[in-house]
Amino acid sequence: RPALPPEFWASEARRRVLEAAGPPRVAVGFEGVLVARPPGDAQVQLTPATALSQGALAAMSALVRHFGASNCFVIACNHQEAQVASWLRDLGFFRRTGMVDDDAHLLAVEEERQFAEVALSLEVTHCVDCRWS
Repeated sequence: RPALPPEFWASEARRRVLEAAGPPRVAVGFEGVLVARPPGDAQVQLTPATALSQGALAAMSALVRHFGASNCFVIACNHQEAQVASWLRDLGFFRRTGMVDDDAHLLAVEEERQFAEVALSLEVTHCVDCRWS
């Protein structure tokens, strides 16, 4: 199983989040949860025409209210973090849901199986994902 590279946790914001672990936390998958997964194993293409899944804003807003903004995380697989962040900002996702807009709360991993490694490192207590992994 490929491990995350050491520099994955290098940002100051990510270090602060790891150090503050303790309360209930939730990690939400990007593909298949916030954005519908295309048929097969095709990667989601983030364009201006790509839409959030039905109910995604309301659900994420409810999670932020329940867990608190600092305890909510989105984990994207197989995407560039900057691309996902930019796309979500263009939709007003952070403003509309109350989610924290930084690289400690929106994380991207190269492979889906790394989702679990990130969630464990963040001491996530709840996961919302489209796969049983």
